[in-house]
Amino acid sequence: MSVGEPFTLSTYRIPQRLSKSVKLPSIVSDLYATHHKASGSSEGYVTVAAQGDGVHILDLSTLHPVISHTLGPSTTFCCPPVSQIISSGDARVCTTYAGIASSSETSGNDELNRTIWSWSENLSSSIVDRTSQKKKAASLPHPISGLFTNSELPSRLLASSPNGDWTLLDNELKVLATRKPGNSKIVLRKTLVFSRQSCRFLPSHTAPQAAIIISLLEFQDTSRISVLAVDANTDVFVEMADLKLSDQTDVSDVSCCQDGFLSVLTQLGSWTSFELRSPDNTLQLTPLPDQLHLGNLSFTTSHSSEEVSIIALTSSHVLLAGLSGPSSNREIALLLWDLQYSVLLASRMIPIPTNLTDKKLSLNLVDAMSSSNLLLLLTPSASISAQERRKSSGGTSATSAVLVVPVVVPPRSSIANAMGRAAAGAPWLAKDEGSEGVTVNGEPTYDSVRKKVVSDLRTAMEQNRPQSANDTFFAWEKREPVEKKNRNTSVDGGKEDSESEPRIVYGYAFVKDVLNAVLRPTQPQSMPYSSQVVRHLLEKKLVSTNMLETGLLSVLRLRNDWDSIKLAFSTVSDLQELEIVDTLRYVVARHRRTYKPPASSEHDSDVEVDAMQLDPVAPITPLQDDIPSLQDYMALCLRYKLSEAPFRFALKRYMKDVDDVVCLLDVLDSWIGLWTSKELQLMPSKKLLEKNEFGIVTVKGRDKENTKGDTGVPALSEVLFFVQTLLDISFINLIQNPASHRVLRRIQSRIEPEIASIDETERLRGPLHVFAATHSKAIKDAKEASEGKHAPKGDWRQKRKLAQDQAGMGIGLYQLEELIL
Repeated sequence: MSVGEPFTLSTYRIPQRLSKSVKLPSIVSDLYATHHKASGSSEGYVTVAAQGDGVHILDLSTLHPVISHTLGPSTTFCCPPVSQIISSGDARVCTTYAGIASSSETSGNDELNRTIWSWSENLSSSIVDRTSQKKKAASLPHPISGLFTNSELPSRLLASSPNGDWTLLDNELKVLATRKPGNSKIVLRKTLVFSRQSCRFLPSHTAPQAAIIISLLEFQDTSRISVLAVDANTDVFVEMADLKLSDQTDVSDVSCCQDGFLSVLTQLGSWTSFELRSPDNTLQLTPLPDQLHLGNLSFTTSHSSEEVSIIALTSSHVLLAGLSGPSSNREIALLLWDLQYSVLLASRMIPIPTNLTDKKLSLNLVDAMSSSNLLLLLTPSASISAQERRKSSGGTSATSAVLVVPVVVPPRSSIANAMGRAAAGAPWLAKDEGSEGVTVNGEPTYDSVRKKVVSDLRTAMEQNRPQSANDTFFAWEKREPVEKKNRNTSVDGGKEDSESEPRIVYGYAFVKDVLNAVLRPTQPQSMPYSSQVVRHLLEKKLVSTNMLETGLLSVLRLRNDWDSIKLAFSTVSDLQELEIVDTLRYVVARHRRTYKPPASSEHDSDVEVDAMQLDPVAPITPLQDDIPSLQDYMALCLRYKLSEAPFRFALKRYMKDVDDVVCLLDVLDSWIGLWTSKELQLMPSKKLLEKNEFGIVTVKGRDKENTKGDTGVPALSEVLFFVQTLLDISFINLIQNPASHRVLRRIQSRIEPEIASIDETERLRGPLHVFAATHSKAIKDAKEASEGKHAPKGDWRQKRKLAQDQAGMGIGLYQLEELIL
């Protein structure tokens, strides 16, 4: 991974004065650029629009201009231009579109920021034929904030407005479809357009050929992510999701990759990651636990979104461009982060060009559709007034520049690339006042009172006096002043938040030193330790597995503290899969030494085992009574949020013995039997029905559906996830071992009827879809009514068509007819 030395693609002089007839908007960028692929160029073409100059297309491979449209100082642009090259035989036609803010050809304020110009040129023709081409013009009913082309929409152009309007045009600039937002007060902050084939986070059945639009919207102090699809076959806009992002509108920039890894950077330097995914064929925005707080960058103090830009590369890799250092000696910092592991993989510092140092600077990263190159636009800030733009700097005009940034990044995020890089990003992270997890010259940064507590704890434990250590810690906790929080209400509806009560700020470094002092991970197993302090810290959710070099579960297992291990699964959010599976291997070994294997017979494969019999035989005298049973520990593992790839690696590393795998499959098979033995209920019982906060009757989640006696059984989806992962890494070894055939056949016999049942119930999707859609609409309308929103009234033609379709189907609203022969 590396960020190469940037080089200049082109520079453009900022005009000292524009034509007096030009009405320059109050906020405008001096330079726009986009990139598009082309078969005739290995690196593609870059389309640049320079204010007061014109539109230029450059070959990124040769760095030479291919097409130029010089328009003069009377023309200004309102958004980045785009180009599209269509090959037909030997002809390669390049069509360029530009959004015109103002020009000498536009008349009146009605055409400001609403005009599109286009040029079409055959790159294979002579220069004389190409210069004879005339431009086409069209005016849209709404202002233009962005133009977009996409490989899924050949000969089509997308245009957006600052308020979320969308218009689809053909290559002749004829309007094909439009979409208006639900509210005129919506503000469109950023838009990303992907092809449907490259989006791996969408449901498989959704829009097989379409352009996918992901937009950041702001409305009434909230930020939302909108996902639209533009169908390539019907030229219509299809709303796929409208997902709430946060209750703040201080978002500085947003990035999103084709895998659905989305990151949001605020003006205060908070960098949060989300994941777009569709587990049940509906898009969901899931926040990820890790969050970065950036520092030592100018935008965190100036709160200017222009001074920072982020762009998604591959997987969770994101490149950030920002200004660093004091105002008198600033540089441009290019930082390549892996947000999945919150580490800095590579960085590059470059000086600001001389003719830009005396002005406020705006940075903008542009995707070059290649993992090897990106574009960085450097322009004076848009906040500079029009009068200042027309003044020269020291007798010479300032310039704007397009830089090419070479980047080498792996196709996927991996822990191997992240290992050993935790310290690299420390200079760019803000210090958390509530967490002193940083040491200076090897000494902790917390106060002298806490240093005295840690010293007393170490002394007490060295003298084998754990009770004295307990008294020391809890006595300090009673004396420690509490910090009052200002949060009075919860996020989801006005109830008081329990975390708003005064509480002690412990600090990361202090908790880490306390844990190491009372647990003494390097000492033998027989050494006493303070279990009360450990459990107290676990209950307060202050413990991280990285606080102990050998891992939290390994140390607790060494101390035989299985109660704390059980507690850690519900209070520690970063338990490592290697630790979890290593402890599972330990429990399996004890299980095999304590319990006899089930008796086998020649007709064993035909015998149906009782689904409620988790332990086939009675136990022999256990070696240690406090070690949990295999079923109890596996239930903890399954309910914990495990990542598939690390979990698979951990199973492959520690579960090499086939007999160990068979023990796990026996337990999993018994749980599958419990679920499959339940009677299939098409209609939920009254116990599973409840009213939500808006008064609409809904069905409780599957996790609340457990009946009496099944409360210790994990959900069926969790069990099947474990079974599938286990079989993926050990199936070859299992089929070579005759002892495992019994449990494999039994699992197969339980799953096959369920698959057949799913196929049968799937037929009900069509007839019952109208009821599900009506119920979902009722929930949505109730939510909008509670928020003071009013859904836009549908067109009368659509209502009439819907009524005719329902009458033709013979199914009315909440009406079910049954015919018995």
